[in-house]
Amino acid sequence: MGGAGPIRVGVPLDPATEMGPIAHACQFAKVRSMVAQAIAEGGHILCAATAPVRLPEGGFWLTPTIIAPAPAQAEVVQEEVFGPVLAVLPFAEGGRRSGSPTACASVLLPGCGRGTFRARIA
Repeated sequence: MGGAGPIRVGVPLDPATEMGPIAHACQFAKVRSMVAQAIAEGGHILCAATAPVRLPEGGFWLTPTIIAPAPAQAEVVQEEVFGPVLAVLPFAEGGRRSGSPTACASVLLPGCGRGTFRARIA
């Protein structure tokens, strides 16, 4: 899984930067806490939430983080994260194992962004 790896995290004024830091210390702490909670509840990190190398001091730097599968009850699934975190909930076609896309989407609170993607598009 290297999809989020190539994103260039850096100083917002640098034209090569694709993603800057989190704006405030309290939000940085909240995002890290949400990721930690998802891990404690059984989520797996595909791309780590770590500080990238060679960035200026004084910023709240967090690399893009993908949690898959993310527990449906985890805060990163139920609330807006306002940080570089993607929570993935798997489902099986026809309602097997993890449930149908509709059943998975129904665990989310209204107002949260969501999308459904299939591995096979026919």
